[in-house]
Amino acid sequence: MLFPLPTAYEDMTYLPSGSERPNARSLSNDLFTGQTGLPSNNNWTSLFAHFGKFVSMEISHTLDSACPTEILQVPIFGGDPDFDDNATIEDHIPYERIAYDIHSGLSPNNPRRQVNLATSLIDASVVYGNSEVWANALRDWHTGKLKSSDQISQFPAMNEYRLPIGSFPFSNSDIYPDPTKYWQFGDPNSHENPALLTLSVLFFRWHNFLVKQTADASLSKEDLFYKARSKVIATLQKIILYDWLPLLLDEKIEPYKEYNPNVDPGLSSLYDAVAMNYYLTLIPPILMPRNKKCQHLQTIRLCGCFWNSQAYLTNESHSFDSIILGMVSQLAEQDDMVVSSDFKGKYFGTMSYSRQDCIVQTIMKGRDLGLPDYNSARVALGMKKIEDWKDINPKMFKRHPQLLQKFKSMHNNSLNNIDIFTGAMMETTETGPGEFIKKLTKDQFLRIRDVCILFMCLLKQYRIKLYRAFLEDTKTFKKSFRRSYHRQNNIHKAYEWIEYPESFNKVDINFNSIKGSLDLKSGNKILRSVTFNNMETVDVSLTTDKKRTFLLLKVPKEYDLILEFINDFDRCEFSKELEQVISKTRVVRWFYIKQKELMKSAVTRKKRTKMLEAFLKSVFSEAFHLDYDPSLDHVEFKQTKELLEFEMTKKYSPFRSKLKHLRHFLENNKQHIFFIILFYAVTCGLFAERFYYYTVEREKSGLRQIMSYGLSVTRGAAAGMSFTYSLLLITMCRNFITFLRGTFLNLYIPFDSHVAFHKIVAWTALAFTAFHVVGYGFNFYHIAMQPTKIFCVFKSIHFRTDFMPKFYWWLFGNLTGMTGVLLTILIIVIYIFATQMSRRYIFKAFWLTHKLIIPLYILAVLHGSSVLVQKPMFWCYFIGPVIAFVIDKMISLSRKRTEISVVRAEKLPSDVSFLEFKRPTNFEYKSGQWVRIACDSLGKNEFHPFTLTSAPHEDTLSVHIRALGPWTSKIREIFNPENLKEQPYPKLYVDGPYGAGQQDWYRFDVSILVGAGIGVTPYAAILKDFVHMNAMKNTYKIKCQKVHFIWVTGSHRHFEWLIDILQEVEQIDTKGIVSIDIFITKFFQHYDLRTAMLYICEEYFQKHFGGRSVFTGLKAKTHFGRPQLGVMMKSIHQENPYVRTVGVFSCGPPGMTKSVEAACNDASKSTKALFKHHFENF
Repeated sequence: MLFPLPTAYEDMTYLPSGSERPNARSLSNDLFTGQTGLPSNNNWTSLFAHFGKFVSMEISHTLDSACPTEILQVPIFGGDPDFDDNATIEDHIPYERIAYDIHSGLSPNNPRRQVNLATSLIDASVVYGNSEVWANALRDWHTGKLKSSDQISQFPAMNEYRLPIGSFPFSNSDIYPDPTKYWQFGDPNSHENPALLTLSVLFFRWHNFLVKQTADASLSKEDLFYKARSKVIATLQKIILYDWLPLLLDEKIEPYKEYNPNVDPGLSSLYDAVAMNYYLTLIPPILMPRNKKCQHLQTIRLCGCFWNSQAYLTNESHSFDSIILGMVSQLAEQDDMVVSSDFKGKYFGTMSYSRQDCIVQTIMKGRDLGLPDYNSARVALGMKKIEDWKDINPKMFKRHPQLLQKFKSMHNNSLNNIDIFTGAMMETTETGPGEFIKKLTKDQFLRIRDVCILFMCLLKQYRIKLYRAFLEDTKTFKKSFRRSYHRQNNIHKAYEWIEYPESFNKVDINFNSIKGSLDLKSGNKILRSVTFNNMETVDVSLTTDKKRTFLLLKVPKEYDLILEFINDFDRCEFSKELEQVISKTRVVRWFYIKQKELMKSAVTRKKRTKMLEAFLKSVFSEAFHLDYDPSLDHVEFKQTKELLEFEMTKKYSPFRSKLKHLRHFLENNKQHIFFIILFYAVTCGLFAERFYYYTVEREKSGLRQIMSYGLSVTRGAAAGMSFTYSLLLITMCRNFITFLRGTFLNLYIPFDSHVAFHKIVAWTALAFTAFHVVGYGFNFYHIAMQPTKIFCVFKSIHFRTDFMPKFYWWLFGNLTGMTGVLLTILIIVIYIFATQMSRRYIFKAFWLTHKLIIPLYILAVLHGSSVLVQKPMFWCYFIGPVIAFVIDKMISLSRKRTEISVVRAEKLPSDVSFLEFKRPTNFEYKSGQWVRIACDSLGKNEFHPFTLTSAPHEDTLSVHIRALGPWTSKIREIFNPENLKEQPYPKLYVDGPYGAGQQDWYRFDVSILVGAGIGVTPYAAILKDFVHMNAMKNTYKIKCQKVHFIWVTGSHRHFEWLIDILQEVEQIDTKGIVSIDIFITKFFQHYDLRTAMLYICEEYFQKHFGGRSVFTGLKAKTHFGRPQLGVMMKSIHQENPYVRTVGVFSCGPPGMTKSVEAACNDASKSTKALFKHHFENF
């Protein structure tokens, strides 16, 4: 920044000038307030006024605060119209001093020099940013255009790179907006109000239009971008210097002669603090958008839309075109001293002071810059010194003598006490700015022009106008839009949402005029046809959210049609054609609602199915006289009372009962408890050893005296972290664990619980991490408060004698601190995405963030390498587990990197997909085991676990996958035959097999398999395997002679595939070695239609079909209610009295496995057999 005048700092160095000048808020209230809405006498438009602000953004960026922040308080007196209209308090308006060169402000010979972060040149930095890095973030490297958020370059891309765009709270909000939700531009302040945003979008489109116009096969994308950029610069130079500037100054600008290297084009402090802000008096308080028919739309008040401008360019009531047309036709405010209230008490501010006064900020900025008074500045610039108050503006003071008196009294009748901005604005006449502002403005832009290489001269762009840029852009924009989205045979492309956001179909839509219908096709297959013949009125709903791409068509007696188009133009074209086709014979009603409301009002297939189920259940209930009333009648109540009296325990001891439960718990979980105690004993021992060492043995050391017990805690926590984070690797060595399960060690170590143990170790590691991080927060504070001499305790770091490390240096200025911060961030990210909810809904994020464990261990090694406190010890714990983990990982990689072909894929009911794929060479597994599967189309490294439903004797492998999450839903879509058409199946990658507690079922004479929910999946393979082994006894010799399968489910829905497998098992099992019992646990009033039909068929028709279910075709009995597992186990023991150990295997939710555990304990006590329980939770 240039300083053409000697500074007038209070202390001649950095204290603001003008301490004796009037209060800035009083000046704003008394001199800059008046009647608004008066039209410009020069016929200047709102576009001209807002373009003045746009020009200031091009050459100036001086609003950043100093660091550290320095705040000047501007007093507010009681009765202030904006801040204290009740005259009850006295407050202050804060002004934050602007950024300056840190090497200045040290002495009178080197006073404070503020900095301009813009280039001061007309180089389109407002479009491309003031650095090459910023420009690279904005550009599209594949096309030469600026990045856009849509295919037609209508609006810029979102700020994904988090460019430092200005962000202030909205007028109706108490939070800062998310910068990634803003469009990205070259200037941080482009989003200040809708007018500035519209001008920024205009030049964004102008660049992309020029790229298309300049397109040449011989030019690279790099050359294309810079050629268009030079033309945009030329456009701005021409419009600013030879269109806007002559109008503002009311004089012709002398032609450009030649480049003058002796001129400094820097931004003048006088222009920045005074002349540049003249636009404040011109900008009207409202924007008046209008359409192409010159009809005015809803007005936009500036004070209500600061920093929320983007919403006004994307909603239904306003648009880019309407705002441009409105600014062109709306006159600017009259040239005078009056500034709109939107820029005074209602101007935007920070969260701590959300309302500001732009006039106050401007006056205080002049004082912050150390500017002298108005008269001294006139003399220094070669203008006549003002001797009489009336000479400032004779005509205005003649018309408004009261203003002159107020002006004089506020300045104590001293002409040498006037702020430059106040005096310069007082010169304003009806024809424009006064002498002072004209001189400063002309000098600033001529210096810029004379030192700048004028692209407009080189490219001969003299005739271009601002309106030409808009008209050319709009015209070509529309043409390219239609050309890019030209449709053939009136076909509209869209997505039909079956269930939002779960499933959709890509469809081609066309109107069948012969049938009077709307046909939705996928390829050559018609997926749905909507007929309008039976509709008197057609209701269509359109979303009004930002994207404006959803459309809802109400279809009576069917489920509604929900369509999502690529963009709002496609939706508009479809809507027009829909109205043209239907409105001839029927009434079309249009509704405009939010997307959330649209989805809520839509009758989807699932909603319609529920409605039909409710209706049919009601019909069946009436037809078969089913009692589904949960209340008890008189007879039922009497029976229940008798039963309770019969079953009631005569004497109950709570203490003995709890002691009994504790004893059984310890007996059943003794292995788990032993290893948990061992783990915490070792961990706490390591913590205690380090704590004792630094508390007692190192008590007199320098660090211990500085940090006190904080050092002992952090070093003990570090030892615990080293052990636990290393142990995590051992718990995830799946191949070793699977191998060890088959050895004698399985009798002593609960390998099946390795995942649960992994979680326990992980949470323990997190606890030690918290101790470590919080402890060092206190430690760094203690260190930062010490004099530099004390740092000699750090033998591995040598400080300069004049260097005083602050707290932040200990975090970011050295290897240990920086790696510690990165480790903390990594741990937070890993643990957030490792929660159960993250695994369920965003598994890909969980899997990707878990891979950060590799850089975590690398950073952990580097963290201790500086030897700040002690020699690194992490490697002692880490070396063994990492070797084991790497070997285990290599074993997995040797299997899963082989592509496996899918043999068959079926889309089963209830969102279940069946995949049958080739069995890899040398792939040996046991029934009940599981594998991890990745799909080539969804990422080779994203593996998900699934239980094998194929038996070991089968030549292929198979899994049943239910679409519950994003990945499983995508699998269903990818292997959907309708989507694949004639294309081959995508390849799979298989990692495994891995062991599970269910795989030991054959080790017992009698096995009981209890499955609930998705936990029945392992038993599909076990049942098939068991029946096959018994059918070929000459080949297989197994201990197990009887299997009881108990299936507990709320409904058969989602498990129709299991019924098919059970039918296959019953056909092969001619000897009855498999006993199957199915329990439906839902209450009748909660049955879906399938379960209701099953209940009716089981209760009324099964006896007429030889004991085989009419509905499922199974011989197995279906019970309605919860199983009495204890009674069933006692009954099984009575059938097999000589069996001393019964294997009980349960798989499902924790509540079910706990019930099985309780039943096993009860049966073990009341019978001579031991019911040994193995469980796995899902």
